[in-house]
Amino acid sequence: MTKSQQDPTAISFDDLSQVEEHLNYLLDFEIDSVESLISWLGECSKFTDAVSERVNRNNIAFSCNTEDLQAKERHEFDQKQLLPLIAKYRAKLNKRFFDCPFRDSLPDFYGELVKRTVTAIEIHRDENIPIEAETRGLVNEYFAILGRMTVTWNGEEKTLQQMDEYLRSSDRDERERAWRLVQSRRLQDKHILDGIMDRLVEMRHKIATNAGFTNYRDYMFKKLNRFEYSPDDCYRLRDAVQKYVVPLYDKIAARHMRRLNIETYRPWDVDGTPHGQKALKPFETFDELVAKSVKVLNRVDPQFGQVLQGMANRNCLDLETRRGKRPGGFCTRLPLSQTSFIFMNGSTTHSSVRTILHETGHAVHNLLTSSLQPSDYRSAPAEAAELASMSMELLTMPAWDEFYPDPSDLHRAQREQLEGIVEFLPWALTVDSFQHWIYLNNSADANARNHKFTEISRSLAYHCVDWSGLEEELMHGWKAQVHIFAYPFYYIEYAIAQLGALQLYRNYKTDKASAIDGYKRALALGSSAPLSKIYATAGIKFDFSEETIKELMRFVEDELSHLG
Repeated sequence: MTKSQQDPTAISFDDLSQVEEHLNYLLDFEIDSVESLISWLGECSKFTDAVSERVNRNNIAFSCNTEDLQAKERHEFDQKQLLPLIAKYRAKLNKRFFDCPFRDSLPDFYGELVKRTVTAIEIHRDENIPIEAETRGLVNEYFAILGRMTVTWNGEEKTLQQMDEYLRSSDRDERERAWRLVQSRRLQDKHILDGIMDRLVEMRHKIATNAGFTNYRDYMFKKLNRFEYSPDDCYRLRDAVQKYVVPLYDKIAARHMRRLNIETYRPWDVDGTPHGQKALKPFETFDELVAKSVKVLNRVDPQFGQVLQGMANRNCLDLETRRGKRPGGFCTRLPLSQTSFIFMNGSTTHSSVRTILHETGHAVHNLLTSSLQPSDYRSAPAEAAELASMSMELLTMPAWDEFYPDPSDLHRAQREQLEGIVEFLPWALTVDSFQHWIYLNNSADANARNHKFTEISRSLAYHCVDWSGLEEELMHGWKAQVHIFAYPFYYIEYAIAQLGALQLYRNYKTDKASAIDGYKRALALGSSAPLSKIYATAGIKFDFSEETIKELMRFVEDELSHLG
């Protein structure tokens, strides 16, 4: 037996023959009892951890600099050669687990693993492996295009993320100039991005039909293990948001307009600061952002602060925006290093405070699940993963005086957080509804797709915004939302988790210790339990009915009334 067979950390993952050798070792592993089956699952977990460490580190390197040709080459090797090979063997390993005569004798704890393995077997097709690899290549192309987008502002080159500061200006003319400059730059690549989406839709539809589905939407619901809700539930959530959230957002927008002293609410006004106020400036440097965030987290639970400080100590934070850096933000697990890595495109605005606390919620989740076996259980369903991060934003709100010692600034930041939730939910359902339409109408061309986005967004996210004369900017606005390209159908989870986070925050205001205890115990379950049990463990309901949304919007409105 070679060293790479015994220890997956000894594998050179650039040598696919070594990878294949270890995978065959796992396939040939002797299983003659329940105990040896559990040992085999442990061996598979060790391999998964080694792969995750390698692939995640290469993804981090490419994300931090999409113009680094060596990083791009390593990342593309993983996406186009390493992961397809592992996917091929993963199907065989799943089959071996499912066919094992000792599977039915496993403890109940393994029930969720069995259920997900059955689903993976049902939808797997070998012919889809190279297509999936090709879609990942297109997504990398998309990220590279966005990473190159910059504008010249007052003689200086700025990334589009850096322009966020000027979109919050109290000078309406400056806001409009900044907004138009950003939109003009994005529109330069509209046809290229439409072409990428054309190809993605075509390939994803092929993946679905290969697996026996009539459309990619239904395929993805199966692949994402959405056992506890259906597409129809998403439509009902959309309707409830339209009924109870959009009217509250309209009220918030009307209040904002009065404070801005304007008669029409234009896109560049949405984040505008009223005259006489300055945009919130919670920190000057990113070292200060980290230090203050650690203090905030310590006040909620010392373990939370230790997580962020530990990442900072190990240089596992990349927070500042710059040219060549892919857009967005994420937190990724590095299982062998026993840490997480936070990536974001920060600016010296309050949005960066929210982002680092949000991503730290994911890092806390990673820590609390780090000892779970098998390793599959460490990857929580997105509805639980985003509960971890969105709850962290809300749970830390009372401690934001670390950033805002002036009570008026603190209340303003807290108000913006709650108002942002009301603004976000219609956007989340816009993105979700748009993706349903895209993949149920896979033969539609780019023009039809862009016009459909306009229609959906006007009824939800942009219900109160005047886009007169800006129709082209509106119809192409979805192209900045990375999830639509890179993570299809990963967005409704944010809405569901946000409703859960509001419930948890409501509990926190009544009994802090109990709420934190429930939060931590729920996250520690990983994906070893159904979503309904995870939410119940946190002391909240996995429920997005009309009544729940109506009730939560009343709670938010009441909270806002106390913030002035």
